[in-house]
Amino acid sequence: MLSLKQLRTRIHTIKSIQKITKAMHIVSAAKLRRIKGNIDNIFEFPLNTKKIISNLINHYHLFELSDEQKYFLNQEYTKTNVTLIILITSERGLCGNFNSSVIKKMKYDIESKYKNKEIKLIIIGKKGYDALKNLHANQIIDYYQTEKDKINLTSYQLSRKIIELITKREIGNCQIYYNQFKNVMSQVVIREQILPIDISDDDYAECKYEGENIIDQSIHLYLIGSLSFALNESKISEEAARMTAMDSATRNASQLIDNLNLILNRSSLAAISSEFNEIISGAEAT
Repeated sequence: MLSLKQLRTRIHTIKSIQKITKAMHIVSAAKLRRIKGNIDNIFEFPLNTKKIISNLINHYHLFELSDEQKYFLNQEYTKTNVTLIILITSERGLCGNFNSSVIKKMKYDIESKYKNKEIKLIIIGKKGYDALKNLHANQIIDYYQTEKDKINLTSYQLSRKIIELITKREIGNCQIYYNQFKNVMSQVVIREQILPIDISDDDYAECKYEGENIIDQSIHLYLIGSLSFALNESKISEEAARMTAMDSATRNASQLIDNLNLILNRSSLAAISSEFNEIISGAEAT
């Protein structure tokens, strides 16, 4: 049984934590609104670049492309079955099962889908790196931090890294794992193939293009757009998950404070009653 002093100390501690969780909820809500504007602006970019690439391929025909350009469109040309997996997680915790769900999905696929295949890993986010640096140390080839307001820079650096791996025939395809934002209460783990580029007939539209290296530039823009979209989706999902987790923690703290206050009041009343009985007993004894 806790003493009255210990109960008051615990209530004070929980109230202090509650102030922090409430503040984090407000901050995450503000960040979510800001990042959501970025998602709306770049949503169509990867789709449009795919259409451009489809138009170019139909215009130039596949046999007219260089070997390096073919690597981005068909895994058979690279003559390697090595799969590059990009995992996007967060730098910080306190966001529910945001990180654990995407890490769990990727681990499951490695043990089943890619069981007999060689894989290479690029980890984005400290939480993902910490979770995999021991078990998959030999497969991790690069690690990026998702620093504040540097998503575009990370997308550019990562796209250059992927292009380098493809042109050197070190990988044949690339899969990306991230959390996709549905709503504040729901985020869905997504596994998406970004290479080879999946070109469908629906992407084609008759257009004319002029300029040198337009295919290479379009592939680079497609990679940057796809990676930027995934990073922004992951970031907004992280803030939504953190906002939900902090709101839940704040409400749980309120409930815990009410329960402790009830115990404190009962303990105080019991102590007063005990002292009152002792005074009466002493008076009767005299």
